[in-house]
Amino acid sequence: MHYIKYTLFAQAWLFAKHITFTKVRNYILSQFRLNLAKSHYKTGMPAMPWSLTIEPVSVCNLRCVECPVGTYTLYRNKGRINLDLYTAIIHQSAPYLLNLFLYFQGESFIHPQIISIIKKATEKNIYTVISTNGHYISQPMAESIILSKLSKIIISLDGHTQELYEKYRVGGDIEKVKAAIKNLSMAKQKYKTIHPVINVQCLITAYTEPYLAQIKTLAYSLGANIFTAKTLQVYNNGISGLHLVKNLKNSRYITDNSNNIQVKQPIKNRCKRLYNSAVVTFDGNVVPCCFDKDATYTMGNIKHQNLNEIYKNPNYSNFRKQVFTNRTQINMCKNCTE
Repeated sequence: MHYIKYTLFAQAWLFAKHITFTKVRNYILSQFRLNLAKSHYKTGMPAMPWSLTIEPVSVCNLRCVECPVGTYTLYRNKGRINLDLYTAIIHQSAPYLLNLFLYFQGESFIHPQIISIIKKATEKNIYTVISTNGHYISQPMAESIILSKLSKIIISLDGHTQELYEKYRVGGDIEKVKAAIKNLSMAKQKYKTIHPVINVQCLITAYTEPYLAQIKTLAYSLGANIFTAKTLQVYNNGISGLHLVKNLKNSRYITDNSNNIQVKQPIKNRCKRLYNSAVVTFDGNVVPCCFDKDATYTMGNIKHQNLNEIYKNPNYSNFRKQVFTNRTQINMCKNCTE
């Protein structure tokens, strides 16, 4: 119980210390505009996004069975973000951001300047989160992460044995992931810090569902602060149905006898992401949300316009109107749990 309370306190403290009056005011305005759009269908001018996702890289070392990168079905350009471009994005958005996510497609720690990327955000007083498969976190890297003042790190651990782990994380090595968690935990002890919160995450698949208790026990024994089990997002319909759990409580989808899938919940004409957040790909394209893997619905490029101009341009406004009036006609929204 004391451990759980400490973790909750640590998360709350790490988040609260980044809050400013400007961020709170922008958040309140964002929620007001969102509620107005939901209740009166008036998709007016939004505030600035208070949550932002920036993609460090769009490549990965693993071949995970439901990942567009791992299955070679990500059709946009591959690459890594330029540090000057990233700095410009942070400079424009920092005054309004309550949180920043440094991952989208790809393994963020492949970027050779990832520590500098983290530091530029934390130095701007942003609550910063990164997600990783854990294969690049040596002891020196773990210490660099601690010193960067990263707020939270999510590490994927989809199994408690190599045999189970590699069913989804194809090409992965569970021993490297276990070492990464240990390295971070030891580095936190060395520097006597509460950051980053170590969140070990397991995707709930047909393979991992029977072993969630064992995976959770392993995560905490290695030094995790939090363990979360996350429902699986799939793309390839019939084939994907083979990876899904049978327990609907642990699934985003329902399936028929032919393994065709669809989201459980009806698609409503609304979306909080359109007033709260945005995603920036490694090459500067701004897209509405993380479901737009291929940047099909690009609203502008931050190399040519600033984020404020893009977020409030006619292209974005028209997209919001479509979502709030006829969302079922937008392809990416058909796989959304919003």
